[in-house]
Amino acid sequence: MNNQHTSAWPLPPLYFEEYTDYHMDLIEKSLDSTSEDSSTLEVQHLLPPAYPLNNEFKLFGVERTLENTSISSLKTLSNQNFKEYQKKSKKLKKLNKSLILNYLSLIEILSVNPIQSESCRLEIKECLTNMLDLVNEFRPIQALEHFKVLLNNQLDQTENSINLIKEFESGFNNQINDLIASHTKEELSSEDETLSDEEVELESELEVDTLSEVTYSTKRSLMNTSSQVKLKKSSKIELEKLLNYKNNINTRHLLDNQFNLGVINKLNLI
Repeated sequence: MNNQHTSAWPLPPLYFEEYTDYHMDLIEKSLDSTSEDSSTLEVQHLLPPAYPLNNEFKLFGVERTLENTSISSLKTLSNQNFKEYQKKSKKLKKLNKSLILNYLSLIEILSVNPIQSESCRLEIKECLTNMLDLVNEFRPIQALEHFKVLLNNQLDQTENSINLIKEFESGFNNQINDLIASHTKEELSSEDETLSDEEVELESELEVDTLSEVTYSTKRSLMNTSSQVKLKKSSKIELEKLLNYKNNINTRHLLDNQFNLGVINKLNLI
């Protein structure tokens, strides 16, 4: 006997092959436009169902209304097989055990007398109804936990986006700092060049100034020496004049003395 390989789940319906790119473009056009043409009729069976205008809709071929979608209470559905003060986990465990026992008793009755199986089927239905009511009581808790998970995912996404923004900001700041550093280096180098040029100019000016100062000082010294020489010459001339004058005076005194002596001698001779 050949081994037959079968899948655990059946294949999807064959009409999924009709969702091609061409049909998807037609679906988008039909959703955007309100008029019906041949293209919209071609993909009419591929369009999602429209929202119910009134409170009536079909679910798995069964007509339903939005007014009767609320969950019925357990008292209207069946008898309550647990006590209110018990914990929900203990209630579910108890109902699960009673469901297994009722199922085994149903199998036993069906093997002996199938006519008497109605009571077991009703008990199984009551157990399942009670279990469904208990599970529905966990719906708000499940919704809250699901909401917490969604909020945590949103927080993780925001944290990741904030971290990415911080990384981008740090990289941007690093680039700006590098640009500023390079710009300051260029400015410093240009300033150093200008300073070096200015220093050279200042050194040349200082050399010129020093030369001018030296020449000025030499000129001053020469002038001083020339003035001193002139003073010396003038003083020498004045001294010579004074000496000449003195000599003249002395000679006059000598002449006067000689004349007086001569006069006196002549008088004595007389």
